[in-house]
Amino acid sequence: MTSQSTFRLKVRQIDQSCVFDLSSSNGQEISATLKYPERLTELYQNWQQIYRRRYELQARARVGSNSGSGTPTNYDWDQELRIAETALLTEFDYWLGQAELLQIRETIQRSVDSTSRKPSRKGKTAANFVDLWLECNPISLARLPWETWKLASKNAQSNAIRIARTCTAQVPPPTSVKHHRRSKIRILAILAIAPDLNHEFDQKALRSLFSVATIEFIHCGEIAAPTRNGSQSHALKQRIADAIADPRGWDVLFFSGHSDEAAMTGGKLELAPQTTLSISEIEPQLIAAKQRGLQLAVFNSCSGLHIADSLVRLGLPQVVVMREPIQDAVAHKFLEQFCRSLSCYHDVHTAVLETSKYFASENIAYPSAHLIPSLFRHPDPKVSLFRIEPSALKRLWQGWKPTRWEAIVLGTISFCSVVMPLQELLFELRYGSQAVYRQTTRQLPPVVPPVVTLLKIDQASLDRKGIDAYKIKPMSRAYLAELVDRLQQLNVRVIGVDYLLDGSTKEDGALATAVQTAAQQQTWFVFAMRQNDAGQPIQVNSTIAKPDWILKGNIDFIAWNVMLPETLDCRDHCPFAYQLALARLLSVSNGSSQPQLSPLTSLQDQVIQNLNRVHSSNKTLFWLQQPETFLDLQPVIDFSLPPNRVYQSIAAWDFLDRPLDDPTLKALQQQIVIIGSGGYDQADDNFPVPLAIQYWRAAKGQFIEDDQTTRSQVFPGVTTHAYTVHHLLSQHLLLPIPALWMVGIAGILGKGATLLIASLKNHKKRRLVLCMMGGTAVYGLIGLQSYVTAAIVIPWFLPSVLFWLYVLPALRRL
Repeated sequence: MTSQSTFRLKVRQIDQSCVFDLSSSNGQEISATLKYPERLTELYQNWQQIYRRRYELQARARVGSNSGSGTPTNYDWDQELRIAETALLTEFDYWLGQAELLQIRETIQRSVDSTSRKPSRKGKTAANFVDLWLECNPISLARLPWETWKLASKNAQSNAIRIARTCTAQVPPPTSVKHHRRSKIRILAILAIAPDLNHEFDQKALRSLFSVATIEFIHCGEIAAPTRNGSQSHALKQRIADAIADPRGWDVLFFSGHSDEAAMTGGKLELAPQTTLSISEIEPQLIAAKQRGLQLAVFNSCSGLHIADSLVRLGLPQVVVMREPIQDAVAHKFLEQFCRSLSCYHDVHTAVLETSKYFASENIAYPSAHLIPSLFRHPDPKVSLFRIEPSALKRLWQGWKPTRWEAIVLGTISFCSVVMPLQELLFELRYGSQAVYRQTTRQLPPVVPPVVTLLKIDQASLDRKGIDAYKIKPMSRAYLAELVDRLQQLNVRVIGVDYLLDGSTKEDGALATAVQTAAQQQTWFVFAMRQNDAGQPIQVNSTIAKPDWILKGNIDFIAWNVMLPETLDCRDHCPFAYQLALARLLSVSNGSSQPQLSPLTSLQDQVIQNLNRVHSSNKTLFWLQQPETFLDLQPVIDFSLPPNRVYQSIAAWDFLDRPLDDPTLKALQQQIVIIGSGGYDQADDNFPVPLAIQYWRAAKGQFIEDDQTTRSQVFPGVTTHAYTVHHLLSQHLLLPIPALWMVGIAGILGKGATLLIASLKNHKKRRLVLCMMGGTAVYGLIGLQSYVTAAIVIPWFLPSVLFWLYVLPALRRL
């Protein structure tokens, strides 16, 4: 992974001046000469002396040096160190802020500003960073804290420019490693033996990578032991050398222990007391390891400038070292934070910067520790930064996981998709739009006589009959008896009574006689029932109709759902409309049992027996036997169908006034007649008029047969039963796809669109936006048509809102 802009800065000290040579990836070169202040050296040496005194206990720098200088332990070295650090960084910033370097600084800042405006690609850590390779000569310049140089403007993002070190000599080109990508990276961890160091914390930090790495530990203490002839020391060195050159190869080499600078040998490591290993001794093994895939070396030890320089000279891609002595506790914390960042799939440079940032935030506990870590890189900018690559599934998730904004939008829209009041409102709007679409596209059902007739007891019927208010609740049984008698005279085969007749009145006898007379002619009766709060049935009084020769149907419904039985043997809780549909089919079915006044078994049991032996030749009856829906979706009433295509209605007063030979009345013989409320004020089942029904009513009677219904401001519950009976007999079940499902799909499409937008140039982005706008409109048209032709309701509004809320932030820079 390389950044979009790279610079190479060579800083050479010649006498009392420093020469700065900046070259960029686009070929631009700038040179400047700046006088080097001796005070900077004094401040650095003062800071270094105080730093080493503060951390000299448990420091990982014992090779060839004597630790311990009699420093008083009760002295406030933390405060002294912070003062020295502030003085050093202030002088360092002042020196690098001189006018002689203005052109260099402005060139880098312009690149930072330009790069920050470019869209980053998901998962590419360095995409919006400017990388600066730094070469310093002599090493006294390299010891300065160059990583703290403030080259970016205050408005730039954190770590907008990343400074890495590189060596000053000619470096061999990177080796082209031809090997299969390992499922896990391989780490060789060398843990030197030292009585004053505790490697348990280092091992714990490395083991946190076990899920993504295979780690082999070499505990020098298990190999080496003090000997007089040094044979064990040689065996230890050989063991280390052989492990580094393992034919299987390594991705990461890690060392924890004492180390020190040694310019002639490239630095040296203490493997055990009296056993040191110089870098020059293992050069062949390191070269072999590099050829076999070694990408990163991490030395969690002290004074590693020469170690890093020598390894980069060998062509190693990246080396992480500590430029100064480092206390054991600081080393543990460094490795813990470093491994944590790597496990998050950050590249090694980001991991070093985040670790330094952590130490800066914890400056009270670890003063000046943020100045110590440095990353050395191969000078070829084409060499990718090391990073632990996630698995294919994790890489997919890294690219597709929602941003904070997307997560908020997804959560909000998902919540809205399950809030019933909002869903009911959206369904109302959808019903209305579908009604308009049906009429506009002329996709209406054919005009045929409906199977259902509503015999409505409306306010005019009550007024003409002179029924007093106290006989409305409950409805006058004598009036119902008069209606049933007339239906019996017309030989109507299926009658539904949408009134709860559980109580007793003086008029029960008249109604009982009318029902009994009709039942003698094998008329199917379905009486309304429901369950109270205690779960007990509220049903027709047995003095009116015996349970054995009638059917009972539950008139309760949820929202505008088509109520279906949970099981075939529903008995006391079969839906009212479902019972009417069964009665209609069985009344005209040859061989089916018919109602009797003295049956051997109840009519409900006979219905169940008929359904159990029904043959598939009667397709509608066979379908009602097992009314399963796709994925068990709950069907809903389709109010986009005009009422006059679903049912016809006649007012009770008009029904009674017409002669028996009236063609309208004669046609009732082959129909299901439901006696119910016509919307009078005292009715318990008056509902708000659905938007689609309002649209049909506004069509000047074209789709509503009687003018009084057109003028009505309520929607009687009996009408929902009429629609349901129609849907069951015509096998027209409208299945709504849950909005949450489509919101999930819209989230995937929206995320995919944002990723696609980020990868395109602006002129292609504009084309894509137009395509997406057209796609949203086409999706809406598909939803409207699928409602009509496939009886599937595909949510449009919430998924479309989610999609565009995902996409719009990606379009802000168009």
